[in-house]
Amino acid sequence: MKTNINWKSGIVMVLLAVTFGSFINTADAQYFGRNRVQYNSFDFQVMKTEHFDIYFYPEKQTVVKEIAVMAERWYARLSKILNHELSSRQPLILYASHPDFQQTNVVRGISEGTGGVTEAFKRRIVMPLAGPLAQTDHVLGHELVHAFQYDMAGVRGPISSASAGMFRLPLWFVEGMAEYLSVGAYDPHTAMWMREAVDGDKFPTISKLNSPRYFPYRYGQALWAFIAANYGDDKVEKIFREASTSGNAEEAIWKWTGIGVDSLSVLWKNSLVELKKSVKKETFKATEYGELLLDDDAKEGSIKLSPSLSPRGDKLLYITTSDLFTIDYYIADVHTGNRKKLTQTLVDPHLQSIQFLYSSGSWTADGEQVIIGVIVNGNPGLHIYDAETTELLKEIAIPSLDEIYSPSWSPDGETVVFTGLDGGVTDLYLFNTTSEELMPLTDDFYADIQPVWSPDGKSIAFATDRFTTDLDSLNFGKYSIAIVNVDSREIKKVEPFQNAKNINPQWALNSKEIYFISDKSGISNIYKVDIETGSLFQITDLFSGVSGMTSQGPALSIAQDTGKIVFSNYENNGFHLYLIDGEKELAGLAAHQDKADKNAGLLSSGNSDNRMVSSLLNDYSIGLKTKDTLRIDEYRSRLSLDYIAPPTIFGGSGQFGTFFYGGTSLLWSDMLGNRNLITSLQISGDLKTIGTQIGYQNVSNRLNWAVILDQTPYVYNRYAGGLVGIDNEPVYIDQELRIKRTSRGIQGIINYPFSAVTRLEMATGFSRYTFSQRLRSVATSAIDGREIFDEETEFSDIDPLNLGRFSLAYVYDNSLSGYTSPILGQRYRIEVSPNYGSLQFTNLLLDYRRYVVPQKPFTLAFRAMHYGQYGRDSQSNILGPVFIGYQPFVRGYDAGSFSRTNPTDFDFNRLLGSKMLVTNVEVRFPLLGLLTGGDSYFGPFPLETAAFVDAGIAYDSLNDPWLLGGNRKPVRSYGLAMRLNVFGFAIVELNYVNPIDRSDRGWMWQFGFSPGF
Repeated sequence: MKTNINWKSGIVMVLLAVTFGSFINTADAQYFGRNRVQYNSFDFQVMKTEHFDIYFYPEKQTVVKEIAVMAERWYARLSKILNHELSSRQPLILYASHPDFQQTNVVRGISEGTGGVTEAFKRRIVMPLAGPLAQTDHVLGHELVHAFQYDMAGVRGPISSASAGMFRLPLWFVEGMAEYLSVGAYDPHTAMWMREAVDGDKFPTISKLNSPRYFPYRYGQALWAFIAANYGDDKVEKIFREASTSGNAEEAIWKWTGIGVDSLSVLWKNSLVELKKSVKKETFKATEYGELLLDDDAKEGSIKLSPSLSPRGDKLLYITTSDLFTIDYYIADVHTGNRKKLTQTLVDPHLQSIQFLYSSGSWTADGEQVIIGVIVNGNPGLHIYDAETTELLKEIAIPSLDEIYSPSWSPDGETVVFTGLDGGVTDLYLFNTTSEELMPLTDDFYADIQPVWSPDGKSIAFATDRFTTDLDSLNFGKYSIAIVNVDSREIKKVEPFQNAKNINPQWALNSKEIYFISDKSGISNIYKVDIETGSLFQITDLFSGVSGMTSQGPALSIAQDTGKIVFSNYENNGFHLYLIDGEKELAGLAAHQDKADKNAGLLSSGNSDNRMVSSLLNDYSIGLKTKDTLRIDEYRSRLSLDYIAPPTIFGGSGQFGTFFYGGTSLLWSDMLGNRNLITSLQISGDLKTIGTQIGYQNVSNRLNWAVILDQTPYVYNRYAGGLVGIDNEPVYIDQELRIKRTSRGIQGIINYPFSAVTRLEMATGFSRYTFSQRLRSVATSAIDGREIFDEETEFSDIDPLNLGRFSLAYVYDNSLSGYTSPILGQRYRIEVSPNYGSLQFTNLLLDYRRYVVPQKPFTLAFRAMHYGQYGRDSQSNILGPVFIGYQPFVRGYDAGSFSRTNPTDFDFNRLLGSKMLVTNVEVRFPLLGLLTGGDSYFGPFPLETAAFVDAGIAYDSLNDPWLLGGNRKPVRSYGLAMRLNVFGFAIVELNYVNPIDRSDRGWMWQFGFSPGF
């Protein structure tokens, strides 16, 4: 005999609401966020060398054979230095330019400052051709060090989250090693950083190098140079092998140097102090030569780059990071410091780059207009602005090139000369701004950079390596200054300093002298050369150096009507601008070719006899392979395994028998990352509840699409019991209902980005839900406790549910996010989602958010959002209600804050409906950043504080909203919030909130995990 207790269908309906919601979320693409737009389709081929598979597209890469030679040369060097041969062929994926590189599918999050990437899954090196072949050669060597590091550490083939020791090593250790082995121990740029650090008594110990305050490339390179100079280059390999096994860099250094890192820190600093002393007694601070400009923003770490003086010298075009986290051009009044923002790289939906690392702008002869090089929608171009109003007057696209640097306007205002990147090499180009005709001025593999028009309009001065580079052996020489006659195209070498970097030429007023920057003493300073006589004059003799962000970035400008000079000087952990206006200072002191003491460019002194790195870096014949034996094949897209999630499984036994829980996932991709496959397997309960998912994604073109197949079981238990009479005996009956729901579905997703900030999303899918139930009834006597029966029944009285969905969304997001919340910009999402099948309804979502900075560092954040279910079944219990009491909506009304045993006057149903409207306002600010007043926006760690006001209203067909004259009133709250980014893994939010419309609660604490809206 069996007895059933009635089960309400509402229990099952709640279950369906949960699972249906999961289906909706899975089908959606990324809610907000910027887009990685693939503007171009690349037809890759594969070049085979002895050790490399080089992936390239030949239509835009004319120097790939030269890259192959460089790669094999670096392999020969590094295999000797590190005493290691790679365990498999090395993939090298080349892009013709940085804008193309940012479209790669191999890795995500490529910023303008990323020179290259070596990823762990397939040990792929992914990099752009950097323009000058010498720069490409350096990046290639740096990234190949990382490939050796992965291989030596045992990171080979598919990896799991059980990371090898290398993934625990600090950034300064791995990046500094790559920089040292690719550059060496002589580097005036890094030496400049180290001099400033020890002079300002801000030099860290080795244990503190992990702080983001210390640039890991520079400090790491200097430390490795010190270790190698004093303990031998062979220690680089030994220390790395030890550290990659243990994950402890400091212990590895101690083991192979015989000295602890605290003592080693003292020795390292003392070495740099001695080098600094030899420099400081013969050099001067920048204030000895000129006036600090824009000193109201000259705090530590501030950055002002690429100066360009107006012809009269009263205005200054420059690049700065002073506007929060963005890098933009500004125009400032030299005398008053008043400035206007020229570009809007953050909020401009089309402007991708202003080429801030290697470029500068230029003025027309009348000082009324300025011109800069840009990247717009994946293509290079020129922007011309009104210097007074900052209005964009003309936007010129030049898609035949890859990048444009340092445009210079001719005196008549008709023609612009600039450095253009095409096919992986840099040449000079003339561009007529009226006819928009493009004319090459040079055409070869040599590096030609930083052109500038002479005041008489007859010649162009530029920096080039054509006089010092041997292209046959790819022995790249130092930059010299050259002059090209515009009419005859004849190139004449100017004779500044030999065996030194000479860059950034600027004409004197008489068109007979050229100012330039040279590092002939190991420090970058300003010099002047007489073109006819060759006489040399030194304008500055600085302790730090005249420099841009990179060693070849523009840092010098001259006003063509007055002769004033502005230069960028590295000091106080930043880059600051100085104006030279005195006749004596502009004349300089006589300089001589033979006065060249380069000790200032050394990163360390030492007595080790093992100097293998320096020897191999200067050997351009090692590993040199002929370019005629290279084989080229078509690229074939084959999937291979990248990643295996650590399998997890545990089991046991219970009243329904043996059960298991666990699963694993596998990630597959092709070499270019264009096609991705995800496969997963989960066990949830027993062997009959196996879940699987297969997802395939194709991102080879601008339109991205994906298909997902899944089978997902879900088990849900409900309990009931009571006292009944059986055969005139009181009996306790306990019943357990086990509901198993299995969904099988297919989903398709299409994403089309119009720009970096706008996209269209489409998704469609169909799922079928089937149900089975098992009821167990146990009856025991209420008199003596004996078991009367224990019965189990399997049945299925829930009809299958078929649900289909189509969604269309338009998304805009140009916001800038901090560590915890967006700070600046706006974002919105408009989405319509018809649903069909067993249920028919349409979801409508309108979500608008705006972030304004009325005064740094305060952000005023606003959100207005509507979500509603419309149509025939929009009120169905299966869907479940919309609830506005969740923390991201209206704080202070979450379900857990209401007591079931102590009812209040508040009607909980006010929080439920089929539609909702929510508004939020916050004033956000970095509390610790304000209190400490340092150069960090957030202060010691990423903590954000906010004052907020929330309001929301939920309504349905039976309860119209108060705004439309109905009976459903809104709920409101206000309070304070604090958000903390915990090591990038989670954002913790703590709210102190007053829910105004609740009489049962006053101020209350609320805890959660979510970023700010």
